Amino acid sequence: MTASTDSAVSPAPPPDEAERHRIRSDLDATLFVEAGAGAGKTSSLVARIVNLVRSGVPITGIAAITFTEKAAAELRSRTRQRLEADPSPATDEALARLDHAPIGTLHSFARRILFDFPIEAGLPPGFAVLDELESGLAFEEQWGDLLDRLLDDADPAGGLIAGGRAFVELCEFDGFGVNKGARRIADDFRSNWDLVSDRVELSDPGPLLLDTAAITALAAVIASTPLPADDKQVDTVADLVALASGLASESLRTRLETIAALDAKCGHWSKLKSLPGAKGKWTAAFGSGGNEALEALRADEVELGRLANELLERVKRHRRLLLGAVVGRFVLDSATERATSGQLEFHDLLVLARRLLTEHTHVRRLLHQRYERVLLDEFQDTDPIQLEVAVRLTSDPDDLAQAVFESSDPSTHSTHSTHSTHSTHSTHSTHSTRPIRWVPTTCGCRRTSARLARSSTSRTMSSVG
Repeated sequence: MTASTDSAVSPAPPPDEAERHRIRSDLDATLFVEAGAGAGKTSSLVARIVNLVRSGVPITGIAAITFTEKAAAELRSRTRQRLEADPSPATDEALARLDHAPIGTLHSFARRILFDFPIEAGLPPGFAVLDELESGLAFEEQWGDLLDRLLDDADPAGGLIAGGRAFVELCEFDGFGVNKGARRIADDFRSNWDLVSDRVELSDPGPLLLDTAAITALAAVIASTPLPADDKQVDTVADLVALASGLASESLRTRLETIAALDAKCGHWSKLKSLPGAKGKWTAAFGSGGNEALEALRADEVELGRLANELLERVKRHRRLLLGAVVGRFVLDSATERATSGQLEFHDLLVLARRLLTEHTHVRRLLHQRYERVLLDEFQDTDPIQLEVAVRLTSDPDDLAQAVFESSDPSTHSTHSTHSTHSTHSTHSTHSTRPIRWVPTTCGCRRTSARLARSSTSRTMSSVG
C-alpha cells in the first residue's frame, strides 16, 4: 500500500516581483508606477509607507495624496492594519500619530497647510470650507445680485459694462441669453477663477459701434436695380430689401437680428457656385447688357452678405469682450470676498495653497522640512494645479523658478508590463533637493513619461458666443 502526502507548495512570485520589491524598498528614488486594475497598487503604496516609517520617517512627515475621500479612507485603514501587524517602536509611534498624518485628498492637504498659515494666505484664522450645496446656494445669491445691478437702470451712466437695456439686448440676441449663455460663462469662470486674470481681458471694451451705413446704402442700390418680371431675383431682392429695412429700427435687438438674418440669407453666397437669376431672362429683358447687369447685382448681394457677416462677427466679439469683463470681474471679486470672509470653496483651497507656496519662501521652507516624503496616487486624474502644489512643496524652497518643471532622467530604468503587473519608472529632478514619490495608477499599461508641464496647459475655459 502506497501512502501519499500533500506537499505545501508556495505560490510562484508574480513576474514583476522585482519591481514590486523596488516600490517597497527603493525609498530614496523617485518612482512613477503604472499598473492595471487589481494589480496591487494600494498594497504596494501601503508597503512603501510602512517601510518609510521603519526607516525613520515619521508618519506625519509622509504626505500620501489620493484622488478621492474613499481612496484616502481605504489607504489610511490598510496602513493602520499593516502597522498593527508589525509592532515596533517606530510602527507603534506611527499608530499613535496616524490620525494626524496627512493622508487624504489634495484638497484636504491644501486645507491643512492653509490652516497652519492663515495670515500669510490672506485668510481669517478658523476659516470654513463650504460644501457643494452651500457653495451653489451662495453663488446663486451672488449671481442674482449681479443681475439686479445690471438691470437696475435702463441706461446707466457707466455705459454698456454697467448693464442696462442695451446690455440685455446684446446678450439676448441670437438666443445667447443672460441666464443661459452668460450664466454658462460664469459657471466656467468660477470653476477656473485663478486663470481669469491671465486669460480674460477685464478692461471695459467701450460702447458697441454698430455702423450699418454701408449695408443700408448697398441695400438701396440693390433695391433700385431693374429686374426681369419673372426672374428669381425678384423674390430675392424683395427679401433682402425687407430684411435690410430692420436696420432703421431704434431697437438694438431688432438691428442685431437684422444683421444676423442678412448673414444667414447671403453671408455664405461667396462660396456658392450658382446664384439666383437666369441669364436668358436678363438678356431677353435688357439685351446684350442683361448678363452684365445680373452679374453686377449678384456681386452687390455677395458684398451685402460679406458686410453683414463681418459686422455680425464684430458684434459677437464685442459681446465676448463685454461679458468677459463683466463676468470676470464678478468672479474675481467673489473669490476675494470668500477669502476675506473665510467662506471658501473647494477650488479656493488649491488656488490659495499654490499662492501661499509661491509667494512665501519661509512657508515653503517649513513645509519642505515637515513633509519628507510625498506620494501621489492616481496620477492620471491629477489636475495640473494639484500637481503644481506638490512640485512646489518638494522642490528647492529657496529657488522658486526651479519648482515649475520636473524632468525625466534619460537613464531612467523602466519595464513595460502587462495589464495585470506593475511598471516602475525612476525619475530624478535636476531642480529638486529631494525626489517626489509618485505612485500613480492607470487602467492599462501604456508607456508614459513622468515629465511635468506647466499647470495652465491642460486646463481650458469656454469662450463667449
